[in-house]
Amino acid sequence: MERADAQTAPTAPAITGQPVDRIADLGAAVRFSVTVTGQPAPTVSWRKGGVPLETLGGAHLDLTVGAGSAGRYDAVAVNVIGIVTSRVATLAIPGGVVVWGADAAGQTLVPLAAKSGVIAVAAGASHIAALKRDGSVVAWGDASAGRTAVPPSAQSGVVAIAAGSSHTLALKADGSVIAWGGTNPSGETTVPFAAQSGVIAISSANTHNLVLKGDGSVVAWGNNDAGQATVPRTASQGVTAVAAGAFHSVVRKADGSVVAWGNDAHGQSTVPTTAASGVTAIAAGRIHTLALKSDGSVVAWGDAADGKTAVPLAARSGVVAIAAGNDHSMALKSDGSVVTWGSDSAGQSSMPSGFGPVTAIAADFLSSAAIALGPTIASEPVGRTVAPGIDAVLSVVPGGAAPFSYRWMQGSQPVPGGTGPDLRIPTGPATGVSEYQVVVSNPLGNVTSQPVYVVVGTPPNITVQPVDVTVLANGAATVSLTAEGTGPLFYHWRKDGVELDASSAPVLALNFVTDAQAGRYDCVVENLAGAKVTSEPAYIRIWTAPTIIQGPADVLVDVGGSATFAVQSSGGPVVSYQWRRNGTALPGQTLASLTIPSVASVTDIARYDCVVSNPAGSATSSAAKLMAPGTIVAWGGGAGGPSAPPSVIAGQVVSVSAGYGFGAALLRDGTVSAWGDDTYGQIQVPAGLAGVRAISAGYY
Repeated sequence: MERADAQTAPTAPAITGQPVDRIADLGAAVRFSVTVTGQPAPTVSWRKGGVPLETLGGAHLDLTVGAGSAGRYDAVAVNVIGIVTSRVATLAIPGGVVVWGADAAGQTLVPLAAKSGVIAVAAGASHIAALKRDGSVVAWGDASAGRTAVPPSAQSGVVAIAAGSSHTLALKADGSVIAWGGTNPSGETTVPFAAQSGVIAISSANTHNLVLKGDGSVVAWGNNDAGQATVPRTASQGVTAVAAGAFHSVVRKADGSVVAWGNDAHGQSTVPTTAASGVTAIAAGRIHTLALKSDGSVVAWGDAADGKTAVPLAARSGVVAIAAGNDHSMALKSDGSVVTWGSDSAGQSSMPSGFGPVTAIAADFLSSAAIALGPTIASEPVGRTVAPGIDAVLSVVPGGAAPFSYRWMQGSQPVPGGTGPDLRIPTGPATGVSEYQVVVSNPLGNVTSQPVYVVVGTPPNITVQPVDVTVLANGAATVSLTAEGTGPLFYHWRKDGVELDASSAPVLALNFVTDAQAGRYDCVVENLAGAKVTSEPAYIRIWTAPTIIQGPADVLVDVGGSATFAVQSSGGPVVSYQWRRNGTALPGQTLASLTIPSVASVTDIARYDCVVSNPAGSATSSAAKLMAPGTIVAWGGGAGGPSAPPSVIAGQVVSVSAGYGFGAALLRDGTVSAWGDDTYGQIQVPAGLAGVRAISAGYY
């Protein structure tokens, strides 16, 4: 296998699975993924807005959505052969639209449909368009020329929007572009064939449009008085973003450079050296241009009147998105705050207070728009258990755009005075349970907390703990406890720390117990308010037949001394031990060891074993011998024969064996003594023979 790998030809990285757009609420977990091939295996890094992210890299990018998370993400795969970049995937955070500035046509009067669930917003001269998370478009403001009359084709499947002076564009998920509104004096709502497929981004201003194709090319149409709709060769390929100004056009190239063309009377199309590289986003106003750098700073050029190109200190770092109006500029910071500068003739640079964090911005003519987050519950209320007469306090922490208002409910009824983030509940002498919720509102909508309970009484307490249980395989097991406290009480049985399904009773009954069900069980007892107590653990075990892992050993002891035998077993647990002497049970000897305190020369010299038992079966140990040394008494054979053992072994003999005309004895020190006829050397014990446990004599 190693040889085959070594011979594999290197190949450049290729992306076979692209990241997809995501829509997620604040606090949600989001994953972008890419599938990459290549040899050797490419390394993958991720970018946001073209800026490398400080992550470990890899095929997945995991995010917890914050106010600054909205944006465009892509992956870069590299190996020694080459480099490839994935498609750009967008993360949008739904919120509600806020509009400020000029209001001659009611564009600041945001309709209910645009106060929640909006993922993109576009501002025209006197109308606003919002893209909902369901792919539909909402438009309001000046209704003349049909600019707010959203066609049926834009009621679903839309992924991006843009607004011109009096017309609107929508990009569909299939890559086609829809245009409506205006009187079409320059053909701005007549979508050319090249923009009817393969489009990935759109921009509109005044009476001309720009779209970006998936192959990096740009299509422009509409008013071309200043050449703004004539795409130069330098912008014909490798483009990653487009921005249409009133009479000029701007694109960002894949290398981070900027190309601009069209009207340049105020220098708006003369790209400064500070925007020649490292640019991640662009925006075009009437006669000025903005660029966002990879370090989070903003560069501005063009007409300097009203201070619209004088980037304030707050917009020189931490910026994640930009927008340009007629004579004002906007920057969205990573913390969800908005910085505005330039003309404020209609209040377009004075964002109203009480909104934020913001996830997207838009500007045009004399108005500004943003998507601000509706209220969320950042920290839910927690139930309380209190003794009678003690106040209970519930609290909620909101998220989203301030200011917030609160309405606490007990059941379906408002709580008098319950209009703050904290609710103090006096209690009387009676015990009981009450349900509470809070409705949190801001100018963009409302959200209701999860119900919680206040229990007036005593918290759960376990008075009888569960105990261990051992059963036969496939048998039934029951574990139980007894608890007290103001109810109702809920019982959450757990096995090895994992909660069991359908377990809300003080008794846990298991049928047909297998090895998989054996283990450590405990129970969390809880009341409605969330007060809880955890039981001591109990173990469910399954009987297994015992096996002997070490039997008793032989014992040599003097008569009158003590002798101990022991056995070790596995399996179980063991219920009983029964020691036997020469196969006969010894009454009362039912422990893992047997001790004979005073060995008798006749009655105790025997073979001992142990029967280990439990309900699943039994096992019998090997037999061990109890031996006591003594003196040989012999007869027959005459002097010099086997009946005349040497006197020096008296009192040392453990066992004896006799042959024809000779005898042999095993001594307590493990040596052998022999005597009698030595015709064939039968009493010549080999030198150094020791550690002998048994002997046997033959004929000679």
